[in-house]
Amino acid sequence: MAENNFFPEVPCRQVLPEGLKNQTLITVRGEPKPNADRFMIDICKGDDIAFHFNPRFNEDGKQVIVRASRINDVWDFEEKELPSFPFRRGKPFEIKILCTSSEYRVEVDDRHLLNYVHRMKELDQITHLHIHHDVVLKHVHIVTVGVENITLGNPLQTTAKNRKIFLKDPYVQILPKGVIDQMLITVHGAPKVDVERFDINICKGHDVAFHFNPRFNESGGQAIVRTTRINGDWGPEERHIPFFPFRRGKPFVIKILCTASGYRVETDSNLVLHYAHRIMDLEKMTHILIEGVDLKYVHVEGYFLRVPYIQVLPEGLKDKTLITIYGAPKEDVDKFAINICKGKHVAFHFNPRFNDHGRQLMVMAALIQNRWCSIVEDDSFFPFTPGKPFELQSQ
Repeated sequence: MAENNFFPEVPCRQVLPEGLKNQTLITVRGEPKPNADRFMIDICKGDDIAFHFNPRFNEDGKQVIVRASRINDVWDFEEKELPSFPFRRGKPFEIKILCTSSEYRVEVDDRHLLNYVHRMKELDQITHLHIHHDVVLKHVHIVTVGVENITLGNPLQTTAKNRKIFLKDPYVQILPKGVIDQMLITVHGAPKVDVERFDINICKGHDVAFHFNPRFNESGGQAIVRTTRINGDWGPEERHIPFFPFRRGKPFVIKILCTASGYRVETDSNLVLHYAHRIMDLEKMTHILIEGVDLKYVHVEGYFLRVPYIQVLPEGLKDKTLITIYGAPKEDVDKFAINICKGKHVAFHFNPRFNDHGRQLMVMAALIQNRWCSIVEDDSFFPFTPGKPFELQSQ
């Protein structure tokens, strides 16, 4: 089961024809209205509410998030205690609610917020999702088994996007085609709050081609140890780093770019280190092993596709087709364009311009019989920066 709904009206009612299952993930993107008093996300079984999630901006002078269930028109006890309140009026948010066999796990903007133990355990009898009150919605997405698979035709990977949240520790990601030059590995998670160290390993069977090992207390200091293990023996360690980017419990995004010469590691868009290959058989790499991390997702993709880039759509587009593009505008960019085409016609031309007579704007249009038409110019919001990675989704 996978449902997408972009820019839905509020109140929003999303039917769940198969109910919920263990590892169903609900993603809600939106923002509280500028004068918001409260908003609600209700997971419902008919007229009953299995999980009521209710941020309130002013309850007796406090900001609280009320959680409760309603059964046979009777509300049971409320849960209110939380260390923080992550919402602000008018500020965009992303809420993820993961349904497990025992509870709902909620994170906001990639930070874990709370768990809510099931009071209504018949998950397959859940009928709908109801979002209402003082919120503007941008996107509602429901996917089962905690996994989203979107085939983009990436020549380096048949399933170009595999995202999971709350992955098991230790975590193993199989590399069926080994490592390829310009392959990018993205790891999104947080070091466990009580951890002394964690590690990310790129492996060839029992050998470890790249061992990336941040240590929080190494003789009273902090270090990131890098090395290789061949036939059971660890090689010389590399330790020098310009800074130590990790804190226990604090979310991070690590990007490891595999090149013909080595591995390039960034954390939160900051370059940390390079590590030269000691095992050169990249195509024989078997898996990635990650330990000591509360993982949100691991994403493996081919990187730096040639531009201009053409992706054939053998079956055309269908209702609810989702196109996801990862990239970064070049440092000296003036403009770039994404075109969805029918032969020589352009059904949708998306053209961010970084300096159009002194303005940053996005131009959208169609090209029919060599004539541009339906031209729209929008300078109210420009999310792109030269050299800065982006994720763009079009449905």
